[in-house]
Amino acid sequence: MPARVVAFVNFKGGVGKTANVVNIGACLAATHQKRVLVVDLDAQCNTSFWLLRKPQWRAHTEDGRRSVSQLFKDKVLGTRLFRFQDAIIRGVPFSSNGFRLIGSLHLLPAVLELIEIEEQVAARMGQGSYRYLFDALSPHTYDYDYILLDCPPNFFAVTKNAVLFAGHLAIPYIPDFLSLAGFQQLANLVEGFGSRIGGNKTALGRTRISAIVVNRYKQIGNVYKQGLHELDELMRTIKEQKLIHEKAKVLEPPIRDSVEVAEAPAEHLPILLHAPKGNGTTDYAALTESFLNHYEALS
Repeated sequence: MPARVVAFVNFKGGVGKTANVVNIGACLAATHQKRVLVVDLDAQCNTSFWLLRKPQWRAHTEDGRRSVSQLFKDKVLGTRLFRFQDAIIRGVPFSSNGFRLIGSLHLLPAVLELIEIEEQVAARMGQGSYRYLFDALSPHTYDYDYILLDCPPNFFAVTKNAVLFAGHLAIPYIPDFLSLAGFQQLANLVEGFGSRIGGNKTALGRTRISAIVVNRYKQIGNVYKQGLHELDELMRTIKEQKLIHEKAKVLEPPIRDSVEVAEAPAEHLPILLHAPKGNGTTDYAALTESFLNHYEALS
């Protein structure tokens, strides 16, 4: 069975995309013994920097070929320099002594050059360039149980590649008024894009928003509770409009605002290794259980 491919998408930054990809991926691999590939599609390289120390990242990506950037560059320039087996990094993260800490968690890293690649891919839209990521990675989906895509905070060319490749979209979300308005707009963008390229993806089916992950939840007053209530109401409405998957749901529990989760990237560790007994690990363990049950029931 091929991997379930889930893209974490939001055109807002700072909503928890990278934290969700890294920590759900780590829990799937370490706790549930799943084979997981994390693909960093963001030129900011946050997932890569979270799971690798700078010298490790630099040594692996210094010529650019062993990164997701080369995958797109090959498609744009007609070269064949990207080699999947050479580009992925197995067993991330690493201990300070270089030991692989989670053997079945693999990373396809990003490089800063993705900023330029984004522009080059965008210039070729309409020439099959929505399929670049799918064409390059789909032959390897049988090597994994889950492939998690960390998308840039926009809905441009690289994100659209991720949407076409993914079977499902998960939306990292902070329960406030601005996020609510943004979610409605994102659902419209995803559905509009799916309608335009539907003819190119008949064998794969339509990719739709199928899960919401609530991040940085604070139990202060009624602001966040009210935000979750309004999110539930909006989801009912847009389900009726067929803008999201009919079985889309808000995954439980919300990830509480946590100093430990905020500290983990600086240690280059997922939360379950950084603070095994902390609230962040408790939340992500439960969330990953919900994630697993949800997507295995959908597929």
